[in-house]
Amino acid sequence: MMLSTLGRRLHKMAVLIDNPPTWRLQLNGIGPEGFVQFNRPWFRRLRPTSVLDVGANRGQFAQVISTVLPDVPVYSFEPLPDCFDALVRLSRTYPSIRGFQVAVGDKAGTVTMFRNAYSDSSSLRAMRELHKQQFPFTAKPETEVEVQVVTLDDACRGLALGSRPFLKIDVQGFEEKVILGADAVLAMAVAAVIEVSFEPLYEGTPSFEVVCDMMRSRGFRFHGCISQLIGPLDGEILQGDALFVR
Repeated sequence: MMLSTLGRRLHKMAVLIDNPPTWRLQLNGIGPEGFVQFNRPWFRRLRPTSVLDVGANRGQFAQVISTVLPDVPVYSFEPLPDCFDALVRLSRTYPSIRGFQVAVGDKAGTVTMFRNAYSDSSSLRAMRELHKQQFPFTAKPETEVEVQVVTLDDACRGLALGSRPFLKIDVQGFEEKVILGADAVLAMAVAAVIEVSFEPLYEGTPSFEVVCDMMRSRGFRFHGCISQLIGPLDGEILQGDALFVR
């Protein structure tokens, strides 16, 4: 059943009341939904020994995970300077978070990143018109920023990942490049949540089927989407946060 605006607000308030740790998330501008998604038996059963947060932005996901599993190290990768600064400030409150100011891809080097006024939509790939149509607040001219790129395998050398790392990838259309540079990490990973596209919002975005095949060839199976992005223009399902488990 579709919730009315009032119903959604009441539901959100109920989640906040039932989950006191989400109050601090709310104060930092993060809704309680992410906490509820991961504060579940299925996630705890994975027994992750570390979490790799690829495409950290301002640390929203890292903060959720550090609230759910405060003793598990979270390694967050974010290339944009202002977002990385916010991530560093966050790590002073959440000591389990450690940030790295790099983008993640299939080879080391420097690339141009398209910095959007809405930082969540910044990408190493050019935005398509569909994105601007569905989300007009992202249609302002973008700034080009040179950023350093490393492979996840190289970035994780020397980090205390433990035997059961959990991987999250949210890189706005650059997912297959991250996967190509992460074979060693994925050989250890117990599961991964990857943002997948059903309609490409960026040039060169891999389809859900491509990402699914890549993960399947690395020993994972698709286990459903824990959330979906619905286009406000027409209600089309544009993206999902796909769960892959070993």
